[in-house]
Amino acid sequence: MGADLKSRYGTGRLFFELLVIIGILMIVAGLLLIAFGWLSGWGATYLWIGAGVGFLGLVEIAAAQVSIAILDMADDMRLMREKILVLTVLTGDNKKATSHNQRSEPTLRKPDEKASS
Repeated sequence: MGADLKSRYGTGRLFFELLVIIGILMIVAGLLLIAFGWLSGWGATYLWIGAGVGFLGLVEIAAAQVSIAILDMADDMRLMREKILVLTVLTGDNKKATSHNQRSEPTLRKPDEKASS
């Protein structure tokens, strides 16, 4: 229990980082198409295709960054839960050592008879 306190989403994160790199390459290709269309005089066709490719590259980068953020949040939540479980077991409070019962609910105490008299 608690031995695996490292990231589990390394492969997914690598995949999304590769998508970011591909998005950057798409933006560069779009800029090259725009430059080629401008310099060749062929006009609007290359300009619109280049603008479309560049825009799709931006959208791909944005989607990959959102996915990376979601993976990081999920991993942080899992690591926090594991650390809480490890600390709970180390402190000896084994009644709360389950992942579904990490919050301690307040309990009402009965008033002492000595204090009331």
